[in-house]
Amino acid sequence: MLVPVAYCRTVCASSELCRRISEAYHRNFTFRCLLQLSNTKDRENKDTLLHFLVEYVERDHPELLAFADELIHVDSAARVSVESMQKVLKQMDSSIKNLEMDLKNAARAPTTEPDDRFAEAMGAFSKEARAQCDVLQVRHTLD
Repeated sequence: MLVPVAYCRTVCASSELCRRISEAYHRNFTFRCLLQLSNTKDRENKDTLLHFLVEYVERDHPELLAFADELIHVDSAARVSVESMQKVLKQMDSSIKNLEMDLKNAARAPTTEPDDRFAEAMGAFSKEARAQCDVLQVRHTLD
């Protein structure tokens, strides 16, 4: 499930406010700025900006309270090393290239087996695997 747009807008607006207040040296959103949510207090020095956001979400956007439930895999994902991901992606890419080469060879030298459906079955799989591998590689390079 995707993060609700209203939640993202609220967090980004709060982060932008923190960024402007703290005289940040850059313009982009950073997660360090989120730490300021608990450090920015009201005039009475009682509540923080984080308290305000929680109250706002509870009052005006209660559907966003289940946001944490959507992050159940983040802890597991954080344990995966970058090197491990790179290795797996290279193995996937290599395996798909080998399959694509096998499909080309099969197309050049038709088999004498009438029931051979290798090219038919694996052709569609190869295209789908290539597309998914490319998406994963792009996502990995963006991180």
